[in-house]
Amino acid sequence: MMEQGDIFKSVQDLMRDVPLFLIGTGGSIPYGLPGMKELSEHLNTALTPKYSSHTAWNEFIDRISNGVDLETALTDLTLSTEIQNDIVRETWHLVSRADLAFLDQLILKRKSISALAGLFRYFYRPTPQKLNILTSNYDRVIEYACDFARLPLDNRFHGYYIKQLTSTQIQQRKIVNLLKVHGSLDLFQDTNHQVISIPLQHEIPLGYQPCIITPGSEKYRVILQEPMRQMLYDAITLMNQASGYLCIGYGFNDEQIQANIVNGIRQGKPILVITKEVSDYAAGLLANNSNRYITLTEGQYPNTTEVVINRNIYEIDGTYWSVDGLLSILEGH
Repeated sequence: MMEQGDIFKSVQDLMRDVPLFLIGTGGSIPYGLPGMKELSEHLNTALTPKYSSHTAWNEFIDRISNGVDLETALTDLTLSTEIQNDIVRETWHLVSRADLAFLDQLILKRKSISALAGLFRYFYRPTPQKLNILTSNYDRVIEYACDFARLPLDNRFHGYYIKQLTSTQIQQRKIVNLLKVHGSLDLFQDTNHQVISIPLQHEIPLGYQPCIITPGSEKYRVILQEPMRQMLYDAITLMNQASGYLCIGYGFNDEQIQANIVNGIRQGKPILVITKEVSDYAAGLLANNSNRYITLTEGQYPNTTEVVINRNIYEIDGTYWSVDGLLSILEGH
């Protein structure tokens, strides 16, 4: 049986080099952002009155009513362009309201993002003073954390108020490179599919559509369009260059990203996963492809953490599967 101190040292050793961050929905939920279940419920409430006579929409509602997850429920359904556009807009509205509410709470100091900011600062070391972060999230939680950590950020859109996609190479020092591979609340496209970034909008600008990729099979087509194609290309470059991976609330359900991560861990790159619950699929993926992995998840009992180190399972006291828990391990508290 491994002692807690030895477990902590294993985590520290695994993350000795600065990893590539992969942050999923579970990384934003602790800050009040909605998860897939909340999004499913919102889409049902907002759009069913409008599309109740559409067969494909009713099939979607039947699926989520029977407990099918949103990603699967939207797969292999032939939805009209109008429905797809409304799904994008309603998704933007739901996430945007929660994001701006969280920002208000940060400014009023009623909520804190110090743990995530501290984790970024921990890895933003004197050498090389660079972090690379990939996220499938639309929200700005990562951006807020970088601001509170006082770290410079490059999200590939340059300008001041109205930002344009840059074609410059990814910076290699004194920067946090953030690639939002499924789009952002700040991105909008016009009828000619020209994309601009206009930060912190309370409403969708007239004549524009949010530039975000929603769950379902449609995302595999949309991600091949600009600017997502360039984001994906840059993301693949960073994944291939990474010395290891740190996954926060990441669900391993995106094939474009996942294939490159699997390739990396098969080559022996270390991977640390912290999340409330890891799916059977993700656990199997790690166990079958990596011999240098650790997962920290919520334990069976309150205030405990289940630790899996290369297929060996341990239970320890404390919520070390959270960002602040991980930071305390890394800092040796």
